[in-house]
Amino acid sequence: MSNNPIKVYVIDDKIPKPAKFVNKSIFDKKIEPDILIELLKDEWTDLPHLKKLLENLVQSDEYINGKINLSAFLDPTFCLNEIEEGDIPDILIYDWEYGTHDYEASSNFLKEILEESPNSFAFVYSHVRGEIPPFLNTEEFAVYAARFQLLAKGNAEDSIFSSEEFIYQTIMNRVSDSFSMNLHGINVDFHENGFLKSASDILYLERLFGRANLIQKIKDCRKIIDESTVKEILDANKGFLYWVEEKKALVSPDENDVSEQLRSMPKMSFSEVASKYSLVALEEALERGIYFLK
Repeated sequence: MSNNPIKVYVIDDKIPKPAKFVNKSIFDKKIEPDILIELLKDEWTDLPHLKKLLENLVQSDEYINGKINLSAFLDPTFCLNEIEEGDIPDILIYDWEYGTHDYEASSNFLKEILEESPNSFAFVYSHVRGEIPPFLNTEEFAVYAARFQLLAKGNAEDSIFSSEEFIYQTIMNRVSDSFSMNLHGINVDFHENGFLKSASDILYLERLFGRANLIQKIKDCRKIIDESTVKEILDANKGFLYWVEEKKALVSPDENDVSEQLRSMPKMSFSEVASKYSLVALEEALERGIYFLK
């Protein structure tokens, strides 16, 4: 979490240009926050999910209190002009398709943006997410692999987060340790805690319990995610792991070859494992049957 305002750039050529804006030159450069807010009052026929994301951002307490600076561009060249003048974003929401959908050009623009803004993170946000990997899974993009993520516009099938919810919580985690967010239509209050350092860590809980089960557990916990409710979720099914001191290992009791010796080992509840070690340790022990502490 940063004490400084986070700068978010949106790059998408389908952002509408209403007729009421007589001076269309405002679209030939950075679209300033006040203009962007005006644009959000119009229909975004081609970009309903992006519009909803931006509306949620500008309506948030974090934006109202000056913790988020939000601007947009219709073309990546306009964004590069700003970057070259020293106006560097923290996060980019980068639409992949432009004009004739020249994916090679999209790839080159993204590479140049990442080169010129070495501390920026880019969400490569597209209707054609499945077509993009061949252009980015290359040697020249390997150095940037930790600095971009592919997301499908409007996708809510692959995760407890829709693509837009994931972008939203990522931005919020940069400026606040507690905020409201939406998970599959449920308004949830998130508070950073000993189990979850960021809202994206909820994905560990999803993998442990399944999406539908986790959503129901969150509803049962008053739609609040904090230290006490995560503990409640982890301990609800009475699961446990064995602790093998000699091997410094956590062992799942689901293994078929559980011996009498193992059954005599100390047991740790899911919340004890996650609290003392991590959710990663819990997940891997359950998935692999054993997790050796490093």
